[in-house]
Amino acid sequence: MSRWQCIYEGLIQLGSHNLLNLLDVSEGRAIELIRPLVRESLSGDAGDINQQLLNRFALVCLSNLIEPGDRVAKELCWQLGEQNALAAVAAAVIRPKSLTLNSLPKPTVLKQLDLDAAIERWLPRFSVKQFRHCLEWLARLGCAVYSDLDSAWPEGLNDLEFHAPLTLYSFGDLNLNLEKSSVAIVGSRAASPYGRWVTKDFCEELADAQRPVVSGGAFGIDAIAHQSTMAVGGKTVAVMAGGLDQFYPVGNASLVNEIKTTGAVFAEVPPGFAPTKWRFLQRNRLIAAISSATVVVEAGYRSGSINTANHASELGREVAAVPGPVSSSSSLGCHELIRSGRAKLVSSSKQVLELVESTFQIDDFEERLSPDQTRVLDSIAKSGSSENAISVRAGMSLIQCQITLSFLELEGLAVRNNLKWMRTGRNL
Repeated sequence: MSRWQCIYEGLIQLGSHNLLNLLDVSEGRAIELIRPLVRESLSGDAGDINQQLLNRFALVCLSNLIEPGDRVAKELCWQLGEQNALAAVAAAVIRPKSLTLNSLPKPTVLKQLDLDAAIERWLPRFSVKQFRHCLEWLARLGCAVYSDLDSAWPEGLNDLEFHAPLTLYSFGDLNLNLEKSSVAIVGSRAASPYGRWVTKDFCEELADAQRPVVSGGAFGIDAIAHQSTMAVGGKTVAVMAGGLDQFYPVGNASLVNEIKTTGAVFAEVPPGFAPTKWRFLQRNRLIAAISSATVVVEAGYRSGSINTANHASELGREVAAVPGPVSSSSSLGCHELIRSGRAKLVSSSKQVLELVESTFQIDDFEERLSPDQTRVLDSIAKSGSSENAISVRAGMSLIQCQITLSFLELEGLAVRNNLKWMRTGRNL
């Protein structure tokens, strides 16, 4: 019995219809719609490959319902699997309140109120016509669809945990080893001549060192970062806040078209989703997550690039900012990042490279750690852990754990942050 048939049996018990019938699409048609969008070479027999394709089909449908960073949707996929998650949502649309905590097989911090609220906000967007239209639209655009099931999926996104995207829609090559070598260069849309010069200098040096440059495709620092990198043959990635059917800002459309032929352009929202303030802010978490370090060149006090730097810091990535004239409003945000200790001061392309390379020296050193040191380091959660929690996870006494943490701190591999210990560098 296929998984879709199993879903059908489950929905029958709810007094519903076959999910694929509900979506007015046969299994063969669903596979036909999704196959052109999958660039990965799928392994397994024909049945396994079909199920992998149907998982991606389900993710595209779900991504049409949600806003970026929707924890409930991500957890439903983790709890039930992609196809069953879509089936559960479809059933809840037909029979409200049918999705309960009892439906979830694994422990969860979600409350029933969270599930009910999610269905209510997804219900207005639940359109079978839109699902089919989206898949056909993606095929016409020539987009690729990636999920965390794919080898090209940027591993750094997994650090976002339940706030990671369900899927990515992409032009170009995502196989750039982003989280291990890329640097995010971000800043003000109203770039000063000083900011333009600094950005060009940094990006040319990064390109020469074969480190991809990540930015958001906007006017100002973003555009200069992309242009300067491509001008010397480097790779650059633009992360969009809206769907890939229309690049924003329109004035940079030709630039983004150039990026997709030499690097990569991607978004987590499907075609037809316009960029909004919320989506811009959520897009920034992706820029931070896929980069080993984030450098803010120029930023006003309330600049969106400060939001990117904050995301990077929360993820344990390196953050740096460029100082500017004390009289310049374009550098107020950079100065505050440096003053508050949230960013390191960088004033040359050499310092940017040193900042990035230090994260890889840590990786090399990790290979020389003792078994106890490795256990303690592995026991520190991405968001930080208390000494007691680390001791329990590592399976060692508290005093032994404290001694080991002190060693890791001396070596620059861990740092105490209030009552928690945090890992430093790139995703250790």
